Amino acid sequence: MCMLMEAMPRIRCDPSGSAKAPSRDPGGFYGTGKQIADQMQHWVEAGASDGFMAAFPVLPQSLTNVTEEVIPELQRRGIFRTEYEGKTLRENLGLQRPANRHTIKKTAVA
Repeated sequence: MCMLMEAMPRIRCDPSGSAKAPSRDPGGFYGTGKQIADQMQHWVEAGASDGFMAAFPVLPQSLTNVTEEVIPELQRRGIFRTEYEGKTLRENLGLQRPANRHTIKKTAVA
């Protein structure tokens, strides 16, 4: 079972920065890699999410659990990329390259 996903207490911080008592967050995903993938897929297919943010309570083990158990399962299902299409972050985000204000002035003058 993934340590990140086990039903275990988590320490949370309030806006003042002080630690809160451990609590069980019903919004988290818990279970094996396959169970986590099931929950994530359900949320996405239901239109309840278009992405996820992960917090890892125990590093590096929690991160390792996700990268070795959850992500490969999502890739097997075809719902998580196996490689990037573009060569740059801008290309992978589908953003156009902005015009270079310095070269625009030079070509307009020439």
